[in-house]
Amino acid sequence: MTEAMLISLPNASEGSIESSVAESGETAIEKVPEQSIEKLAPRAVEKAVERAVEKAAERVAEKVAERSPVLNGHAYKRLVARYVVAEYGPRGVEVYDEVNAGTSMIGKQRRLDLLLLHRDSGRALALECKYQDTNGTADEKIPYALQDLATLRMPAAIVYAGVGFSMGVLHLLQSSEMAAYCLPGENLRRVARKKGEIDSGTWQLDHIVAMAFGFWDILIQGRAPLTLDDLTGRA
Repeated sequence: MTEAMLISLPNASEGSIESSVAESGETAIEKVPEQSIEKLAPRAVEKAVERAVEKAAERVAEKVAERSPVLNGHAYKRLVARYVVAEYGPRGVEVYDEVNAGTSMIGKQRRLDLLLLHRDSGRALALECKYQDTNGTADEKIPYALQDLATLRMPAAIVYAGVGFSMGVLHLLQSSEMAAYCLPGENLRRVARKKGEIDSGTWQLDHIVAMAFGFWDILIQGRAPLTLDDLTGRA
């Protein structure tokens, strides 16, 4: 090895070097001559660089999971359907594909991507599934889809995922009461929101399903109800 990728920290101890490299990440790394390596505690630097690379790899993996080459609009709809069947089928929810439901706001026959039906309660929920991995025409369809679902005489929502939505359309989806982000994992189980990320996991769709069908345990999440002692300030 004639050269090494190191942070230039003369007169630094091994512990301080390792800490500085970890904090600097990928931006402060520069080439230094081989003769400087012996002065910079190479093992400490190597460990810190390995940690920085691992963190970068984790971030890339998260993006790859969402920008999957095998996930397109149709595959995304099937993924959402599989998730609902796996998670809510045991609660009596049935999933139907491509169901006709009256006419759209422009007078054409409306076809729902998915219809969720709970026969025991007679309740139902219509879902339109939108996945966009790259910039494309799905952006143009979102405003119309939201308006059209608002004319539907039953609870309905757009379920979406992907990294290709424009900022304007993404804001429209995030601020709409009729839209829910959902990207299930391979195990098809409920996924809570990641800290600091409103669009993550399956929780938005889970809450809409809970309110549509009265699955209140999903919202309560094991909390105890208030008592008179709680409300009168007694410990």
